[in-house]
Amino acid sequence: MKPLSLFVKNIAFASILLLSCSSAKISLEQFGGVADIPEGEEATVYWTFANADSVRISGEDVNYGPSDKFFPRPKMTTTYHVTGYQIDGDSLSQDWTVRVYPTKKSEGAAILHSSDDNHSSSFQSEGTSKETNYLRSVNKLAQPSPIAESNAPAFIKIMRSLPPVGDDKTAKLSVALYDKQGNFSHGLDQKEDTQFWSSALNCTDSPSSTFPQSSIEQSISGNIAIGLAMDRSLSMSPYISSVFGSIENFIPAIPVTDYMDFVTFNHNVTEAVPLTTADSVRSVFNFLSAPTTSGLSALYKATLSLIDKVRVAPVERKAVVIITASSDNSSLLITAENDIQLAVENHIPIYIVALGDGSADTYTLKYLTSATGGRFYHLSPERINELSEVLTEIMQAQKTSYEISLPITGNFTSCTKPDATISFTTPSVSLQDKVVLSPDSLWELPSYQAVALFDKNNAVLDDSYNPLITSLAVALKDNPQKLIELVGHSSNDNTDDAAMGLAIQRTQAVRRALLARGVPAGQIRTRAVGNRKPLYYFEQEPWQRIVNRRVELRWLDPALLPFEIVAEQVASEEEALRITEQWEQRGQKAYFERVIINRSPSYRVKLWGYSTIASAKDTAKQLQKQFKMALQVE
Repeated sequence: MKPLSLFVKNIAFASILLLSCSSAKISLEQFGGVADIPEGEEATVYWTFANADSVRISGEDVNYGPSDKFFPRPKMTTTYHVTGYQIDGDSLSQDWTVRVYPTKKSEGAAILHSSDDNHSSSFQSEGTSKETNYLRSVNKLAQPSPIAESNAPAFIKIMRSLPPVGDDKTAKLSVALYDKQGNFSHGLDQKEDTQFWSSALNCTDSPSSTFPQSSIEQSISGNIAIGLAMDRSLSMSPYISSVFGSIENFIPAIPVTDYMDFVTFNHNVTEAVPLTTADSVRSVFNFLSAPTTSGLSALYKATLSLIDKVRVAPVERKAVVIITASSDNSSLLITAENDIQLAVENHIPIYIVALGDGSADTYTLKYLTSATGGRFYHLSPERINELSEVLTEIMQAQKTSYEISLPITGNFTSCTKPDATISFTTPSVSLQDKVVLSPDSLWELPSYQAVALFDKNNAVLDDSYNPLITSLAVALKDNPQKLIELVGHSSNDNTDDAAMGLAIQRTQAVRRALLARGVPAGQIRTRAVGNRKPLYYFEQEPWQRIVNRRVELRWLDPALLPFEIVAEQVASEEEALRITEQWEQRGQKAYFERVIINRSPSYRVKLWGYSTIASAKDTAKQLQKQFKMALQVE
């Protein structure tokens, strides 16, 4: 009987194949709904299955239509399997998880909440609390009027901003207003006696100007495109697994017809998921895992690449999100201004989520977000688990917002650094957020740039740095008037003499690699500082030692005033500050830096602002004669 049974099975399988080929396959054109609800409330799941005859939901005895809705009221977090069927046998499934948060009795009136992203979060893990500091959903129905206390707005955040462009003297802001459960508060652009919006422009040289509520209207967008870049440089070592897990948790929240592009980067940029719809992204993520960390951070290069990819998405609203634990240190030929120009031209705000203890150079990151109209988030190590909430907030804010137009007139037309304040007030709550419309370009340059990192007691260039060195070589050959200085560094696990020797060998390794690619020797200067200027003084983790073993790059461009004079060296920060002020009183530009000498901290006072080495040497000679001290030019 077994051979006959096998024959029958084969015939049945062949028949199914023939039938399935006779009609078009099922495809999912639309899928979404409300994913977060308080206990006892009703959720919504909606779908459109093309070429399906019916739809079934796990646990339900009812047949649904190919384009239909489902309104569950689960008592706990539940995943529903929604499957479209054809009579001839084809099927296609999609899961939708409804997260249920226990209700909690409100006590007292609402209080003033700051939108500062550095405060500790009241949001807890799934199923333990209904409250959150982040925008979770924009699907809730319009708020009743007057506002019910349970639905009262609790947070306000300016999520996009656009300063005046060209002849248009109007600043435009997109504002998210939402309750303690993260639901967007709809319908509050209408004038009511119990609520009041106010908008103010501020300038250091002028009094504030307040504008009426009539400039506010609610905007609802269709499909959106999100470009997401994840740092995989060595600075991400403590966070990479948690970050990748948070991104995995965020992916299912994206409506299937929205678009997404996903890249990872260190000193090289890799496109993990090309621009595609969210349903395809979910499929690809099933085969991805958290990358290993290594190398430097080409954040500017990754951002520019991502903007270039996202801008072609066939949607109106687009945004780019960068997740990083450091500022840029290896883009070399790409600057913040390159990113800003392309982002502004294509109306794409840049959002940055900075991770860690705050030791990264956040000023350059904040400059990038402010100049493009995005928002800056900082998550300390104990708050990394909030990343999926941050990503959801950014996505939802692109979908629905209050659009506010602020005319810049009178004294504000000449204001160089205006900022805007948006307020929403009711009898029980007063909310306010502020945004800088024109950030200070002083912070556009990274604190340092590097070409390569090295292993312990090693001066061998890793092959992964070849593309970076090749691009630098091409730029130098194309610009023969440009000069660079390579500065070698070492970690603290060597004596001072050994560290200096290794630092010299590392600069020579990079120099030889550039010469081998045709760069004239006259364009390259070299210098070594050994272990005197570590980025991480205590080197508590192995990856921090690797980052300290670096070769930095300085562009000897007169416009950048690259030359400095080492004036004095002292043992304490207080003494360094006193001497710095003394040099400033003498008419010099001065600052102090911390260095390590014989494994002990020391402080060097430096004079800066010299465009050529000749001008620095001349000044040093005059000061030596005047103050009877030895000075060294760098």
